[in-house]
Amino acid sequence: MMKKTINVVVYPIGLGGNIIRFLLSLHTNTFPLYPKKEFNKDQPRHKIYSFKNIRWKYGNWSDYEFSDSWQKTRSIDYLTMFLGQNKYDTLTIADHPDETDFEIFKKTNVDLNFLTVDVSEKYHTSVIQFLKSNQLPPYDILKKSESSIFINDYKKNFKPYVINHDCFLEGEETFIHEYKRLLTHLNYTLDEDVLTNAMTLYRGWHSARMTILPKKTYI
Repeated sequence: MMKKTINVVVYPIGLGGNIIRFLLSLHTNTFPLYPKKEFNKDQPRHKIYSFKNIRWKYGNWSDYEFSDSWQKTRSIDYLTMFLGQNKYDTLTIADHPDETDFEIFKKTNVDLNFLTVDVSEKYHTSVIQFLKSNQLPPYDILKKSESSIFINDYKKNFKPYVINHDCFLEGEETFIHEYKRLLTHLNYTLDEDVLTNAMTLYRGWHSARMTILPKKTYI
C-alpha cells in the first residue's frame, strides 16, 4: 500500500500560505489543489495556481480568495479526497490558526510534516500595508490575538519547520534559495522543471503583492 504524507502548514494571515501550499503541490506525485472550476483540467499546475492578474480580475486579494472560482476547499474535504485515491502520495494543507483542526488527522495512517511561517520585524510594515490595502485584519493586532497564542503553542508542541517569509518578499534569489531549502527538508526532488514553474508562480505572486518587482534571477 502506498505510504501517504501530509504537509500541515499553520501560518498567520498575510504570510503567503496560498503560494506555499501551491509550491508544495507542483510535483506530479502531490495531490493537486485546483479551484473548484478547474479540478481535473488538463493544464500545467503552475498556470492553474497562477496569481497573475489578481488585481485586474478581482480588485483586491480578499475578493480573490473568496471568489466563487477560487474559494478554498475545506481541509477535511481535501483530506477525504486524498485518502480516497492511490495516484498521489503527498498532500499539503495550509490553514490560519482559526481554521486549524488537528482532530481530522487522528485516525489517518499518514506521516505528518508540521510547518509554519515567520517574518522578521524588518518586514512587519510591508505585511501590514498589504493587509490594509486588501481589507484584511491588521497584522499588528493579529500578533496580540488568540491567533498569535495558537501559533506560539503550535511551535512549542509540534516543533514545526519554519519557512522564512522575508525570502519571499526580498526577491527571486532569496526566494529560490528558501524554496530549495524547504524541498530538501521535505525530501522533495529538486526537479528543474518544477523549479522553473515555481519561479513563474512566484513572479505572479510577487507582482500581485508588491509594488516594486524583484530583479530577475535565472535558475
